[in-house]
Amino acid sequence: MTLPKTLISFTVAAAALSCLPAMAAGKNAIKQKAEVSIAGYDLSEVSDAKAVIQKIKTAADKVCSLPGGEWTLRERMEKRACEADAIESAVKSLDSSIVTAVLEGRSRF
Repeated sequence: MTLPKTLISFTVAAAALSCLPAMAAGKNAIKQKAEVSIAGYDLSEVSDAKAVIQKIKTAADKVCSLPGGEWTLRERMEKRACEADAIESAVKSLDSSIVTAVLEGRSRF
């Protein structure tokens, strides 16, 4: 089953300044959007589902990245949470039980 839509997109909120307290960061968040092409992928095939998930993870890594090379523990935790939210949102938008199962490690294929 090849999906007719060729792009999925997701939006994540990244704190404008990592030094802001967690509660204040919400109102100072920057929304970022990424689009991932799924053209040519058959999401009923596990191998294609895995490839799409990898593309989503790569996009989430880019969108959620922080500038600079040395991050505090808190910044790394925020990045991981951002990535997890972005991946979950993108996979949910696909509405594919195969992709969801592969992401959750439930595929036995």
